[in-house]
Amino acid sequence: NTSYGPIFLELYPANAPETVSNFLSYVDENFYDWTIFHRVIDNFMIQGGGLNQSLASKPTHSPITLESKTGLSNLAGTIAMARTATADSATSQFYINTVDNPFLDYKSPSSPGYAVFGKVLEGMDVVNAIGSTHVSSVTVNGVAYQNFPYPYVISIYGVDRYVASATQLPTTHTLKANEYGVAIASFSGSRLDYGIKVNANNTLTVTKLDGQHTSETFGDALRVEFADSKFAYDLDGNAGKLPC
Repeated sequence: NTSYGPIFLELYPANAPETVSNFLSYVDENFYDWTIFHRVIDNFMIQGGGLNQSLASKPTHSPITLESKTGLSNLAGTIAMARTATADSATSQFYINTVDNPFLDYKSPSSPGYAVFGKVLEGMDVVNAIGSTHVSSVTVNGVAYQNFPYPYVISIYGVDRYVASATQLPTTHTLKANEYGVAIASFSGSRLDYGIKVNANNTLTVTKLDGQHTSETFGDALRVEFADSKFAYDLDGNAGKLPC
């Protein structure tokens, strides 16, 4: 629950087990109670989970291993772990994407991206309200903060944990080819309902993020279409979003 209202999240332990376990450990310890969103950038993301209302950093557990090569993308509404320039440095801070930010995805070992581990189920209006709040540069105890919500602090009052029942997503897919002979895997669900992984042998594995995590691998599909978006993949596994 936040100053602007509740945000409900669904987490993906099958894709990012260490990241989800780490996040839930902070939840179970009530770590996030009375922390704040301290970095808000319009048309980008909102970040919180590390500072209290006095802008003091809370002590955290040891950093975790980066789980960014999972097929999950930094799309609008996804939650991911914030980190420093060091790949394996995430602790408690997280961010929620307010727009699609594919440049934050895994590209290569030298450009490992950021670990997505869930999505917003309800409360995206709250996320967007936080994302559009007024920000300023402030200095507290000699520490400078940019993009800080000002003059009103945006608090996280508490984070509760719920267990959802696994239900099958009502989605179907078909295989087809476009006019150039490019194989396309077409799904009836939205992009946020699926994880996509490009394998070493240039196949694509598409996984339903529905609790059951059923997967299917396509040997020659370099394009994947969803009800709300289309993506093309090169042989290195880099995704390019196509116009719908």
